[in-house]
Amino acid sequence: MKEQNDIQQDSLFSIVPGGGHEASDIVAYKIQMMEEVQTTWQELFHGFDELHAITYSLGIKQVESVMGLFQRGDVVIGSPSQVRQAVQELLAEQEFDLKTICQNAYLQQRIKDGSFQFYLEDGGVHAKIYLLRADDGRNRIILGSANFSRQAWNGTQLETYLFEDDSQFFEHYMQLYEALRDESSSKVSIKAKPLRADGSNLQDLPIIQKVVQARKPVIIEKVPSREEVEYTFSVTQEGKEWAERVNHAYVKPDNHGVVHFTSKTVDRMQAYMKRSEHEKKLRVVENLEFLLDYKEHSASFSGKAWNLNPSKEDVQRDIHCLYQYLDGTEGFTGDIKKLQETYTKILLYMFLSPFMAKLRYDYSPYAPENSVGKYFPMYMIIRGPKSGGKSSIIRTGQHLMFGKSLHTLPTSVISPIKLDAYKVGIKGCPVLIDDVTNSRFRYLKDIVKSDDALIRGHNINHGTFFNYNK
Repeated sequence: MKEQNDIQQDSLFSIVPGGGHEASDIVAYKIQMMEEVQTTWQELFHGFDELHAITYSLGIKQVESVMGLFQRGDVVIGSPSQVRQAVQELLAEQEFDLKTICQNAYLQQRIKDGSFQFYLEDGGVHAKIYLLRADDGRNRIILGSANFSRQAWNGTQLETYLFEDDSQFFEHYMQLYEALRDESSSKVSIKAKPLRADGSNLQDLPIIQKVVQARKPVIIEKVPSREEVEYTFSVTQEGKEWAERVNHAYVKPDNHGVVHFTSKTVDRMQAYMKRSEHEKKLRVVENLEFLLDYKEHSASFSGKAWNLNPSKEDVQRDIHCLYQYLDGTEGFTGDIKKLQETYTKILLYMFLSPFMAKLRYDYSPYAPENSVGKYFPMYMIIRGPKSGGKSSIIRTGQHLMFGKSLHTLPTSVISPIKLDAYKVGIKGCPVLIDDVTNSRFRYLKDIVKSDDALIRGHNINHGTFFNYNK
């Protein structure tokens, strides 16, 4: 290594004074730069016998190269998800990591001969720590922003690298490392193989093996705050949108992995965004927006302020119209009382529709998994003969709410892709979808399953939908 200056310092790290810590406190370490060193990752990791590393993402080739410099060691692999939202994400990450490790012959050999071990964390870790120790007692701590990947260590991207030799805090860091490794991580078995589709070797996933061996419940994650989940969801959703825009702008890396953005690239993306927005407006019926502002205690319909304090006469007139409509069913055949009860349920659901999104959102933190729709459904399915007066009662309800009938959506919108645009585009209104055929009706199950995205996206003004089915 080429030393740039010769400033002496007892230690790179000194603990910030403070004594005991409250539950909300963090432990910080005060550092002072001793010298700047021009070096390579090979020089930083050379000359030691064992390595203990924590990283939350890795490049398998870099791990292989670094491990070749050491006689023994272990690596704790964290999570690439900054906010892990569900257990399935942990299992998916462990499946991917296990497959990556098992498909590398060199890593497999090091695991089998016992010279290196891999651990997959299950409690949440974002640290990047590398602890190096030699048999003659020397040690080195490497901290910073660099994950265990080639790109992080080849000098092509901005990273911070901090290291200290023969640190008095080495054992302190080793204790932290061992606690994480032993208490919040699961060891990759010597016999582990990539997960089979039939689940016959499910116990090869480290967290599953840990649960089975413990013979009792294992806490495998802490639930992130709603704010963190919504932020991550929003970024993920926007990332998908940008992926489409970049793809349509023909943006691809060259042979050296470099992406070149030009003015033509920007023009193509802008043209695609303009075209997409135009197509979206064509798909979604305009002016179906009844927006409730819960902070300002106000409402608007089709962009115009809505009167939330109607006169007594207006209320009485609407009630009279409603009674007139229900009384008109007396001339129908069949069970009139049951018909009137059904009409009343439909109207009550319609009147509740503008509040449904907010109710779903506020209830979701307390709801059992996948049960929000059970108590606050987005859909009402009305079954009965074609001439049973179903559309008439819905138009009446819309008139009572908005003073006019709303556009009816065609049955063709019942598809997982098309209806998503309407679920986001229609605000607070109960909207009728025309007679849904049995061939279309089968899509509803998958459509309903995707409604949780509205909650994660903090959508508190979406609409509700009525579907006919014979």
